[in-house]
Amino acid sequence: MDVPEELEITLTHKDNGGQYTVLPVVSAYLSDSFVSRFMQIVNEADILRLLEDEGISIQGRYTEKDARNFLAQSVDEWIHNRSRIFLITRDNAPVGCFAFKSCKDDAEIGYWIGGKHRGLGTDLLDSMLKLAPGLGYTQLQAITREDYTASRKILARNGFLEVDRYKKNGKKYLQHRWLDVSLQTNSASNGKLQKIKNLSRHLQRIR
Repeated sequence: MDVPEELEITLTHKDNGGQYTVLPVVSAYLSDSFVSRFMQIVNEADILRLLEDEGISIQGRYTEKDARNFLAQSVDEWIHNRSRIFLITRDNAPVGCFAFKSCKDDAEIGYWIGGKHRGLGTDLLDSMLKLAPGLGYTQLQAITREDYTASRKILARNGFLEVDRYKKNGKKYLQHRWLDVSLQTNSASNGKLQKIKNLSRHLQRIR
């Protein structure tokens, strides 16, 4: 499948200087070794916890079959315009994943990065938000656990505002929202942004 080259981006790790590539799942060569490495990273405890928070049931361990099914489904959903999944790689091996979970505007985003490669989050999200308008997104949302302080800080640095909080299965969650700043000259978009800011201020007051 032909995918615009501008959807493939390069990141440099601020701490170790490592070079990383973020590319659409439909552009990746999903070899057996790639799938095996993908499975290994997802089995890291922090990443399994993130998946469980999203309601994904994993029986003990994330298997090679799980990895193949996820990657195949991600390719299919890209082709049929249902979601946009990007893979984060280093030296052609997977180290993480970024998802626009729908192709509809105001989609939810989500991402994870293997433990040895932490520190990419802020730059990764910044780069993906720069791609977002070209993919049709003028606004986005994200959900985090209230106790995931690092994730909340990454979102805040990139212009997301906390607008709601709720409990699910005994855990506290926060909803965050982002609006494309290039649209703020539009009166309707200004109204949306003001609404998001008002929700965020209200949330801070009632804490």
